[in-house]
Formats: sequence, structure tokens, C-alpha cells
Amino acid sequence: MKVLVVGSGAREHALTWKLRRESAVREVICAPGNAGTGPVPSARPLDAADPAALLAYAEAEAVDLTVVGPELPLARGVRDLFEARGRCLFGPGRLAARLESSKAFAKEFMARHAVPTARFRVCRSVGEALSAVAGSEFGFPVVVKADGLAAGKGVAVAPDRAAAEQAVREAMLAGDSARPGSAWSSKSIWPGWRLRSSRSATGGGRRACRWRRTTSGPGTATRDPTPAGWGRSPRVR
Repeated sequence: MKVLVVGSGAREHALTWKLRRESAVREVICAPGNAGTGPVPSARPLDAADPAALLAYAEAEAVDLTVVGPELPLARGVRDLFEARGRCLFGPGRLAARLESSKAFAKEFMARHAVPTARFRVCRSVGEALSAVAGSEFGFPVVVKADGLAAGKGVAVAPDRAAAEQAVREAMLAGDSARPGSAWSSKSIWPGWRLRSSRSATGGGRRACRWRRTTSGPGTATRDPTPAGWGRSPRVR
């Protein structure tokens, strides 16, 4: 099997490392890759955010399976494009990817389906967002999140009103977020334990999990960097 791994981060490094050790895989190509994904010949200078370019390469190189790491190409419908051409790709379609690409959509989805989540309010204007963080609805610290993909930088934990208002103004009045209808969500801090579960279905019915405490006090994040922080869940049936 010839596999194309899309992306250039640590996630893609791990995927490439593992796939190269699978007996059914004869070749792994990473696009665009990074210094850790392997020798230069195995990397291709493709734009990971361009679904059409990825499809054209997969067809030209007779790739059997494409594995997508980053959220952006998924949000742009790379899965839907591959599926329409009868090509195999691991990753959700555009609609399912909205759970990651839109914070407002994800929060409203959780509320609609009774999935436990911190209290929130979606704001679609600067005035509405400033009013939300200034009132007593959430208190402080308060979390302000940008709607849409922000490469891990679209969240601010504001300890007081001044910091919250500054976060709203900086995000909604500058850069790509300053567009009509831009949605933001404000929510309360929800201390406790978070479970992150990643799974690639291969028939084994197991998943790798990581538990970690999200806060050890107001606004203070902690992380367990040791192998002891990792474990396996019981077999899923």
C-alpha cells in the first residue's frame, strides 16, 4: 500500500513513523512533511490546505490511502472531494469537521444533544461580546474563543474585565476575524480532568487515551508530561 500523509506537524511525524512500520505499507509520502518525518525524497512540497492539489497528486502518484492530519484541509472538504473521485482518505467530511473548525457550531451541537460542556454564549458582534464579558453571567476568569480555526491561538483566558475586553477587541477588530457575522464564544472555566481520545479503527477495538487535569486553580493550566499519564481504555465492543 502506498500512503500519503498530509501535514507538517508533530501529529504527522507520529503518523508517518507508525505507518512506515506496518507490514502492509510499502511506501509513505508526507506532504509537505518536516525534518522529523523522514528523508527528503519522501516529502513533497504540496500545499496541505489545497484539497484540489492533494487530489491531483494522489491520482498522479496512484496513492492507495491518504491520511490527513491538519484540520484546515478537512474543513475545506478534502474528504468530500476524494470520495467523489472514488479515492480512499482517512478523515471526516466537511460537515463533520465543523465540530473542530467552528467553536460556535461545536458548543451549540453539544447543547442541542445534551453533551456536558461549560456554560457558553455565542456572540456575533463586538458589542454583544463586550456585553457578555462585562456582565455577571460568567464571572472571572472567563474564556474567550474565536470561531473558526486559529492554529491553537484563538483562545484567551481573561482574569478580569479589562483583559476580557482587550481579548475581544484584538480578535474581532483585527486580522481575519474582523468580518461581518464573525462568531465568538465566551464560557466559564471548567476545572477538572479532561480525556483526550484518539483512535484509528483497524478492527482491534482499542484506543489510546490520555487523562490530564485541566486546571490546578483559577486560570492555571497543568499537564502531565510523563508516560504514566498515558493508558489504554478497555476493549470497545
